[in-house]
Amino acid sequence: LGSASGRVILAFLAEPAREAALAMALESEATQGLDRTYWLRLLADIRKAGYAVYSRPGAREGSVAAPVFAADGTVRAALSTRYFEAVLTRAQAVETLMPAIRAAADEITLALRATAA
Repeated sequence: LGSASGRVILAFLAEPAREAALAMALESEATQGLDRTYWLRLLADIRKAGYAVYSRPGAREGSVAAPVFAADGTVRAALSTRYFEAVLTRAQAVETLMPAIRAAADEITLALRATAA
């Protein structure tokens, strides 16, 4: 839950796996007290957008990530990059970085499908 790539992978997992992984994550000490409903809504928003953005509190950097899918359509990885928040706002990062990240993730997905065929 503490990275854009982790969030995008979690968001695109099949529902049973997503539910199990989210339950495990919410049981950890680092996430004590976090609201499951909030996370389900956030993961749905990530699926709708097709990517995730995350800013680690106090780190002054953020990251954007897009999913990579296997030939059978299951999420297998995420492609991500970090940015300095002193240089780019979150909106600017999405606007300037996501097209290339998404294109590269899509290219990897196509290559995985081609090798499986």
